[in-house]
Amino acid sequence: MTITGLTADGLEKTKQSVLNAKSNAQVYTVHGDLRTTGFCEQLVQETVSRFGRIDVLVSNAGWSSAGSVYDQSVEVYQEIFDINVTPAVKLTKLCLTYLRQTKGTIVITSSHLAIKPSANFAYYCMSKAALDMFTRCVASEEGHNGVRINNVNPGLTDSGFPQKVLGEEKAAQIFEDSKNFPIARGADPSEIANVITFLAGNKSSFMTGSCVVADGGLICYNPL
Repeated sequence: MTITGLTADGLEKTKQSVLNAKSNAQVYTVHGDLRTTGFCEQLVQETVSRFGRIDVLVSNAGWSSAGSVYDQSVEVYQEIFDINVTPAVKLTKLCLTYLRQTKGTIVITSSHLAIKPSANFAYYCMSKAALDMFTRCVASEEGHNGVRINNVNPGLTDSGFPQKVLGEEKAAQIFEDSKNFPIARGADPSEIANVITFLAGNKSSFMTGSCVVADGGLICYNPL
């Protein structure tokens, strides 16, 4: 397994989590920024050099910034797409040759906000909707090559992401409000990881082009 991350500390924590779950796992880490020119290529090349093949690509990079379209600059829009969309496209293109050889799978992390609009998050919603459509299009192109691609669309998840985007106080309020959702809480990250594992493995062998919502019923929630 190759994992990459923006911070060395976060990357090491992820590596240790993998090793805690499976002590004999072969975990190769590549520290870097997926936005950096040539880094996606380096990541794929180093993975193939080390392991000789690619069986699964999981694209999980994401960022957001709260603000209205009126207030936020086009530069913010571009930054969100540069993080949320472009690396997923690049890595998919770079990995397809190897995935065709192994009849492999791709899993992309999208969001329930690809489906449900949210004020002050237009650019983020747009970026995730783009990933959903990208997945469907690649599925229609690559199925006959033996490559499957699916998305997971998580809802509110206690991954640290809400706190980074919204701040601790606002995030705490949203998690408190989640008691009103059909499943009265946010997700633990392991619950989303379970969906990703399912989509990456053979138990989902008849699925491609699917956008699997795992949001505890958040899309169904209506406060009225």
